Amino acid sequence: MYNNTAATRSAEPAGMDMPLTEAQREIWYASQMSAGASLAYLESTTLRLKGNLNLGALRRALRLLMGRHEALRIRIGAHGDVQHILEGGDIELTTSELPASTPAQDRELRAGQWLDAQLQQPFDLAGGPLFRSAL
Repeated sequence: MYNNTAATRSAEPAGMDMPLTEAQREIWYASQMSAGASLAYLESTTLRLKGNLNLGALRRALRLLMGRHEALRIRIGAHGDVQHILEGGDIELTTSELPASTPAQDRELRAGQWLDAQLQQPFDLAGGPLFRSAL
């Protein structure tokens, strides 16, 4: 098992404020006019998992990922001038399950509708973090 404590440390300390990039500032300004603007640069990855899932291990892996990458733990200041790096903390992993009674032919459609709804949820730029996960 790989366990390098130096690899889990962030390059920038939590609580540090840094100026926004020009692209981040544009998103912040646009989000003041429309909450959906926070989705402008949304990157989504969807995985189909088969077999037995260890939910605790998945949560630990997401926590480690966030701890290593401060870009996943930022929020934008209330005035749109700085980005604030949040503590590593816990990640919310929202879960949803189709009822067992869902007919097989409807599962893909329902799963697709659920995914579409997830992708339309705006981010709270000032509350952060600007990373989320769902299962």
